Amino acid sequence: MKLELDNVRTILLDFEKILEYNKSFKIDKLSARSEYLNIPKNDYLYTLDKLFEGNLINCVTDNNSSISSVLNVTYKGHELIGDIRNDSNWINTKKTAESVGITSIQSIRVIAKNTAEKTLDDAFVKRFFNYNLDEDDPTPFLNDYLTSTKNTAADARFNDNYDTGTSYTLRELLVLVWWLRPKKSREFNVKIPEYFVNIYSEDVHKITDKFINDEVLFINDDNLIKPTVVGIIIYEKFGERLWEIHSKSSAVIDEVFDNWNLNSYTIQLLKDSINFNKQYLKYYNDLLLWQKRHDDKTALTQLHIAYYVAEQKRIENEIKSLESQLNSH
Repeated sequence: MKLELDNVRTILLDFEKILEYNKSFKIDKLSARSEYLNIPKNDYLYTLDKLFEGNLINCVTDNNSSISSVLNVTYKGHELIGDIRNDSNWINTKKTAESVGITSIQSIRVIAKNTAEKTLDDAFVKRFFNYNLDEDDPTPFLNDYLTSTKNTAADARFNDNYDTGTSYTLRELLVLVWWLRPKKSREFNVKIPEYFVNIYSEDVHKITDKFINDEVLFINDDNLIKPTVVGIIIYEKFGERLWEIHSKSSAVIDEVFDNWNLNSYTIQLLKDSINFNKQYLKYYNDLLLWQKRHDDKTALTQLHIAYYVAEQKRIENEIKSLESQLNSH
């Protein structure tokens, strides 16, 4: 099923109104809210599952791990509600998410937080720096300087375009790598990390069953996941690099896997940061000149400039160090 973003917001805002402290709501009672909220029942229950998996609500589950009642909204849930309560913030959050094809709970939280912070930054500039009060000499506006932004949707980690030379995608192979990564085998009933759902949108059990049916993995008599000869070959080809990219970068894994090099990737990120810093420096330098023309206070702006100048030097030194390491190889 598809996770509808509007359902996430509608249900969270509804929970904020109806859930009471130290009082749980049975699933049959809550599912009746679907009609009130004009959300199809299956969509409502599916969204509940995702909110629970995303650690936005606390629930009680039955023996089948299905939600039997909802207890309350978590701290993370309240944070998200605060970021998406404003209609304008929600529209911008949803627009950003849909433009990059993202619907995971974790990604929505990141985008919503950045959207809310941007709104606050804009309001701060307009309120305290009298943005555009003087039409002949308007206050420099930060967003006019940011021609490129950092990737706030870093959780879009796969596009499934990479040709692995097998019948599996890199997304699926990461599940195999996770099973086989420890020196001691994992038990079949071990708890699955939340990032598989929140970040990668993977059904680990379904993918594992596929590997078992294809005789890539098997469960031994001690209920441990073990590789077959084919599984060992696949792991030896993909294991180290795939795990390293998963663990140490926020890149789209399919796009960097083929020629993965952590130092090269880090250098590229740092160069992007330098360009980002230059935009901030240009803004604060122009703001400083504007403030001097208007006899305005400049101390805070000078502090910002000093910070970004120092940050620029730090990043440049880090790039030199990484490039030196690359050249030494």
